[in-house]
Amino acid sequence: MFEPAPLLDPYPNALIREDRLFAGVAGRRFLAWAIDSIAIFAVTGLVVILTGFLAVFVLGFVWLGIGFLYRWVGLSRHSATWGMRVVGLTLVNRHESRGNTVAMTVVERNTAFVHTLVYTVSMAFVLPQLLSIGLILLTREHRSLSDILLGTASVNQDALWLS
Repeated sequence: MFEPAPLLDPYPNALIREDRLFAGVAGRRFLAWAIDSIAIFAVTGLVVILTGFLAVFVLGFVWLGIGFLYRWVGLSRHSATWGMRVVGLTLVNRHESRGNTVAMTVVERNTAFVHTLVYTVSMAFVLPQLLSIGLILLTREHRSLSDILLGTASVNQDALWLS
């Protein structure tokens, strides 16, 4: 069996109020996604130039590989991609809910890998993309399809420390 990651809250038994966790998350998720997409585009362009434009012949695979590594490394090391950190979001494992509070832990490397894999596969097809966008926009916790499948959530980073 594995040990769960430590609670983010400085008080291990404390629960965090949901209204602070999810306030404004949908808009910030879009902005984080846009920042991340620009970063991945820039790195991909750099790889194309550094390979003497040979990478153009396998551009889809280069873009996919860079995007996957970018997200996985960011989520594994910081529980957030660079774009998520810029807008103040972090990805956490959502454990329990009592009334208007919730307990959460840091996302570990394996969860980050599977989350990135599910995200990458869902982005390859229109229906999972639309479902994920709809869930983010219409649900109270603004969780995507991959979040719901894995029990994770993107939350306001400041709310984790101000509980």
